[in-house]
Amino acid sequence: MEATREVFWNIQLGVIIDVLAAVAVGIFIYAFYRRIRLWRIGRPDDRFSHLGRRARAFLTYTVAHLLLHGKFFGVTRGWHFRELFPGVIHFFIFAGCVVLFIGTVLVAASHYVYEFLEGGVYLGFSLVLDIFGLLLIIGVILAVYRRYIQKPDRLDNRMEDLMALLLLLIVAVSGFVVEGLRIAATELKTNPDWAVWSPGGYVLALGFSGLQQSTLLLWHQLTWWLHVLLALAVIIYVSLTWNRLWHIIVSPINVFFRNLGPRGALVPIDIEAAETFGVDRIQNFTWKHLLDLDACTRCGRCQDSCPAYLSGKPLSPKKVIQDLREHLLERAPLLRKRKAETENPGDSGQAMIGEVIGEDEIWNCTTCYACQEVCPVYVEPITKLIEMRRNLVMEQASIP
Repeated sequence: MEATREVFWNIQLGVIIDVLAAVAVGIFIYAFYRRIRLWRIGRPDDRFSHLGRRARAFLTYTVAHLLLHGKFFGVTRGWHFRELFPGVIHFFIFAGCVVLFIGTVLVAASHYVYEFLEGGVYLGFSLVLDIFGLLLIIGVILAVYRRYIQKPDRLDNRMEDLMALLLLLIVAVSGFVVEGLRIAATELKTNPDWAVWSPGGYVLALGFSGLQQSTLLLWHQLTWWLHVLLALAVIIYVSLTWNRLWHIIVSPINVFFRNLGPRGALVPIDIEAAETFGVDRIQNFTWKHLLDLDACTRCGRCQDSCPAYLSGKPLSPKKVIQDLREHLLERAPLLRKRKAETENPGDSGQAMIGEVIGEDEIWNCTTCYACQEVCPVYVEPITKLIEMRRNLVMEQASIP
């Protein structure tokens, strides 16, 4: 008998999960569509040119910085690791989430399309999923330790950060509990050689082995439904609240559309055709600039590298991006409504220059590009500060 397992073993009415999963995916897609509409409030930006070059650059980045995590570890010449501990944490969480997601897709494909998870393939598949599931749990625990015990200055802990970590932890742990109960009720008794290929579930199964079969079956059903409903609830919660977990999707998109031109090159102004000079309203940024605001992971590496911030001046690249993001979200309903009615969304609300972003912040930037050099997702704070400087000089005649 070849090693395998039934996807809906001990589960009745599994079709309910199919319906709920379709609903969750629909909500996810709609939330993403609404966010794209928000970015499109900004001005046009030709970031769809040179798609072949962008694809090659993105693949290079994916291998060097996502799979190998070079930029996340802060690798410099000579193989020095400036961000070793944060890099390890991010790698564990990122790799765990990605591998478990791919594993879920493969399980669905094997169940609904063509069954291929059997024999040695199934055993190896189980081992890989368990290893990366354990890495995810370890990564979350280390992240909680770093955020709430070490408390580095560059991290501003919000409730959404804690919620994201707790949701990942609960889903991962409940998955191992379900696996342990299933192994205790089946493989541990009939095929113990299979069980060891799922080390996380196997250890829990040994603890559950003293329970009666009827108890194992009952608790397996309860925890299975709890685990699946929690996973779908996480998708819906993240979609409706635009939780920070969205950066798993938005940040790679931002990397793909990053500036491929020379670093530090200014966008030229057509003096005769331009209606405004620089940017003084959030909707006058380009759609790529607005995408930047959502792609920012609030890791604080830009802040730690900023000479103005380190010298005590009132400038934090991270704060600039986050303040602009809050301003965009605050004005979004009005901007959407007025953009649908007219090409001029109006000037009502808080002034972006002076109130949202102080003039001291704008002028204290040295344009050294240290912040953009260390940003793992290619957010561009300097470009935004330069555009606001242009407006101050060319439209408001304000020079320090």
